[in-house]
Amino acid sequence: MSHLKMKGQIEALITTCIPLKTSPIELEAMALKLAVWQMKNIPEYGRFAQFSNPSSWADIPAVPTPLFTAIDFCISENPAVTYLTSGTSTGTRGRHFMPTSEVADLAAKIWFNELIPSPPNRCLGLVPNPEHNPESSLGAMVKALFPNTDWAFSTSSGVNIEVVLEAINQREEPLFIASTALALSDTIEAIKNTVGASTHLPLGSIIMITGGFKGRHRDVSEDDLVDATLETFGDQVQIVHEYGMTELSSQLWDLGNGFIAPPWLHVYTVSPATGLPCSGVGLLRFVDLANYGSCIAIETLDLGIVEGRKVTLLGRLPGSKKRGCSLTADELTL
Repeated sequence: MSHLKMKGQIEALITTCIPLKTSPIELEAMALKLAVWQMKNIPEYGRFAQFSNPSSWADIPAVPTPLFTAIDFCISENPAVTYLTSGTSTGTRGRHFMPTSEVADLAAKIWFNELIPSPPNRCLGLVPNPEHNPESSLGAMVKALFPNTDWAFSTSSGVNIEVVLEAINQREEPLFIASTALALSDTIEAIKNTVGASTHLPLGSIIMITGGFKGRHRDVSEDDLVDATLETFGDQVQIVHEYGMTELSSQLWDLGNGFIAPPWLHVYTVSPATGLPCSGVGLLRFVDLANYGSCIAIETLDLGIVEGRKVTLLGRLPGSKKRGCSLTADELTL
């Protein structure tokens, strides 16, 4: 099967399985088909998987995220998109090559609009601007959701408080703020130091928080950050959490009762000791059909619990290196 034909099949599946029109059996069958196709057409994944013949979600060979720093998985020899992780505390960056961003953009928009069907029209981006940082998958996701975002964060200089205040002071309509945890913390601190008037946002405003809550040289409590956010912007603001990573094309969203994955993203846990599927706490594995042109299955160093479609995050595996988009903000203040 050609690359474009497979792309078309995945796009059709993503488009039609909301609202859950595709059965879990059909989704698993498509995942197995895609996995075998990738083994045959992406040499690096074929060698990693040793051309296995999976018969279930858990049989699909999952690439550990650290391997993305050394091995490039892509159907195309000339990928149109290269996303880089924000690094780890050692500075090593993982790479996710994509033949196109179209499938990832489609997946992001469909799942976001399913969970938040009437978002604000305005967006303030406290994440890297993809125009200046095309390697940022987070910035690309925000741009896909809000093409006319006002960008107020730079990887070289941090939060631009003037742009933030200008967006906040346009009170006539709700605002969506997309931010990493540490950039939001920096923004709140800057507002406290420069603003005496109220910065409460209109009813219907939403603040998205993503990234870890621990930086390399300071700790930010999740509860404290949420409290500070509501105190700064008003308790009428809705806070949502996003979980994604460079190696995935899909995202999970938490609107207040745990992270929920889209139907084309299968999540399960494995024992850190044996690598076998387990119940209760385990390492998170993702089988992402939107990763059609790179690597369908990945294993993270994140611990969690999966109950049905709900995912509870429990932090990093002890001893693993810090990584993630909040490091970008944190590194600026070292």
